[in-house]
Amino acid sequence: MGAAPIVTGNGDSTVVAEVTFLGDRPLKHFSVAPACGGREKTVQSTGRLKVGIVCHQVMNRRNLRDTVIIFSLALALFNRVGNREIAGSVAMLLVGSVLHFISKGVLIRNLVVCKHGIYAVVRHPFYLSNYLVDMSFCLMSGSLLLAVTYPFLFFWSYGPTMRKEERELFLLHGDALLDAFFSIPQVFPDSGTLKAWREILGGFSLRRISKRELARIARFWAVEFLFLLFHDLREEGLGEFISPVDYDGIAFAAACFLLSLTSLSLARLQSRMGEAGSQDRGIHLG
Repeated sequence: MGAAPIVTGNGDSTVVAEVTFLGDRPLKHFSVAPACGGREKTVQSTGRLKVGIVCHQVMNRRNLRDTVIIFSLALALFNRVGNREIAGSVAMLLVGSVLHFISKGVLIRNLVVCKHGIYAVVRHPFYLSNYLVDMSFCLMSGSLLLAVTYPFLFFWSYGPTMRKEERELFLLHGDALLDAFFSIPQVFPDSGTLKAWREILGGFSLRRISKRELARIARFWAVEFLFLLFHDLREEGLGEFISPVDYDGIAFAAACFLLSLTSLSLARLQSRMGEAGSQDRGIHLG
């Protein structure tokens, strides 16, 4: 008999189980000791070994953006934004959207480790794009406190996911990945890897961009225009939005509506097509 660690999770919570083996076959009943605390749970496996999620983070990467948007809108009630904040927010959102698009176009899921293109600059370019998108919303809140707090919330929420993904890579590929991990920064590029920016499109293919990813990018910009509309109404008032006609406000509202409609349509179309076969399958670093 022997013991082997089994690591599983959904990105927002991670469970580490010590599974007892008899020969080369795992026992069907085993205990799961949650790595994040809580009581031990007994799991029965039939066929393939499976471990259920038994703990969750209150703040995780799935609800972080919703939390940021809600707090940003609430804080915008009490804070004004100037042209510098708006320009910085739009610039961050533009760069984040481009990185999101490129990251998905280079990524090959579940078969190989991506170390070329944008993945030669940082190991998790998709999470870097999320950081920039969320920070753009923080800037639109007009609150310095939220902008300063967000980096801590980001690593609190994304840290478990990045550790889980990289742990899975080590389980599959072992020490062969150490060179990549030591030479490529995790989220933010450094002076060494920035030299590879000219090669960020290496391995890029439009076939890997699903309609769901396009829907997400459209949703990013719908939220940005919602913030612009919100600040416009706050400055001008609802009365001036109607008479005399506030063309800026109408343009912001129309853009927000059209982008939201586009996002919804693309998401529904992707759902009908099915996610299977829309992308190459493989393991990734972000």
